[in-house]
Amino acid sequence: MLIYVDFEIPDNPRDFIRKLFTCKNMYDRVSCVRTFADKELKVIQCQINKQRSFDEIFFCTKTYFSKITPKEVLHILLTLRVHGQERNVYIPYLKHCAGIKKINFLYYRKDINSSEIFSKSYAKYDSIWSWKELLAQLNINNLEEMLSYIKTNIEDPKQT
Repeated sequence: MLIYVDFEIPDNPRDFIRKLFTCKNMYDRVSCVRTFADKELKVIQCQINKQRSFDEIFFCTKTYFSKITPKEVLHILLTLRVHGQERNVYIPYLKHCAGIKKINFLYYRKDINSSEIFSKSYAKYDSIWSWKELLAQLNINNLEEMLSYIKTNIEDPKQT
């Protein structure tokens, strides 16, 4: 699946994903830009400021960086330092979306944690991967390990 964006493509996946997550809204979250189903950017694949499934984030990144793996995308998502309004740092939020039946990802400013992904039997829904399968690639098995991974690997604020 190819998913296109309407911005200048950076030369690395980390900066690409940073640009993908540039929509700030009144709910103290950062979500994705509008994406397209065609190279000409005429057919909207998903509207602006929507929560995105991991699958969509992965395939959008893979459209421009063909060798990227799900493990690399997850690592970037977990360790990316995302700034919102007033330079607040937003934190990764992994969840399940019953509406679209997929595993979703976004960034929140508030102190919200992703504990639900560890308590819902790692539901896969209609996603290609479950959070359990993805996190296992980074040797993460519970919320504490995920928070430790983020803390240990988050990018240096001087580089953002």
